[in-house]
Amino acid sequence: MDVTIAVVTYNAAEYLKNCLDSILRQESHNGRTEILVVDGCSSDRTQEIAHSFGSRVRLIENPKRTIAANRNVALREASFAFIAFTDADCVVPQNWLFLLVSAFNRLAQKNSCLAAVGGGNQPPESLSPVSIALDSFLGSLGSVQGMASGKERPVFSLANLNVLYSKAALESVGGYDGSLANLCEDTDLNYRLIKSGWKLYFIPGVIVTHYAKVDFVSWCRKMYLYGVGRAIIIYKHRSFFNSGYLLASFFLPVLLISGLIGLFWPWALLVWLYFPFIICAGFVLAFKKSSLAGLSVGIVLLGTHIFYALGLWRGVCVIILQHEIAKG
Repeated sequence: MDVTIAVVTYNAAEYLKNCLDSILRQESHNGRTEILVVDGCSSDRTQEIAHSFGSRVRLIENPKRTIAANRNVALREASFAFIAFTDADCVVPQNWLFLLVSAFNRLAQKNSCLAAVGGGNQPPESLSPVSIALDSFLGSLGSVQGMASGKERPVFSLANLNVLYSKAALESVGGYDGSLANLCEDTDLNYRLIKSGWKLYFIPGVIVTHYAKVDFVSWCRKMYLYGVGRAIIIYKHRSFFNSGYLLASFFLPVLLISGLIGLFWPWALLVWLYFPFIICAGFVLAFKKSSLAGLSVGIVLLGTHIFYALGLWRGVCVIILQHEIAKG
């Protein structure tokens, strides 16, 4: 299998060299490889670093700059029939491409509608509070991208920092929706693939190291943006909605309303047991990993839920505003 590896980037000079070094160290997968770096016209040393790799890396500038636009450029410029995506702030393991290609070839023999295989990602510190939280249902909210374990199975979405696609599958659904810019563009693409009859598979043990900021504030901001993106995708694809999103949407209003009702009917305050429950869950998750970061894990879980819910409501407000502008 011949594969184009595409790295999308913007002002990622501090990460790009390590990312490209890890890609160039890949084990043989019995096929040809090309490496594309699609850069949104960075103002730092990103392009200088890409050029330093000479002919081993092809740099493409994209003035549109957004992640969705960069991925579409990579799709258009890819020379081969398969395209693997990762991000500039990721380092891939030496057997990354071999494992993805092997899994794709094996699964494609049983499923002619296979569009992609992919794995998870974790921060460099595998026992950080964010890593521990992500490797659980409470922290990942059902997503497999932060999972370090599990079983090989079909899924509804794969994170595009660790994925191998059939180029034909991507082209069949028109590529990425450029209007989403940097908000859940991969979730939207994967959903359209599934609705068109394609299959996606999660491959356990294929994990990239993600060097994005994982301090509490950065994490909460990321969860907030995920929430905004989910709301926009639900509006775009009504059938994307499920009961889990309903629960997340009403999470904050229920807490607020129960607090007000509790002033007159104390039993309503039982809903607030959610907070000690989540903190205790953090300690349990940390204990299973032999970590002492239980309180921090609980706080990360709280931040994940609260800011994701805030993002959902922010997304609803954006949709209403856009709708009113369009009407008038």
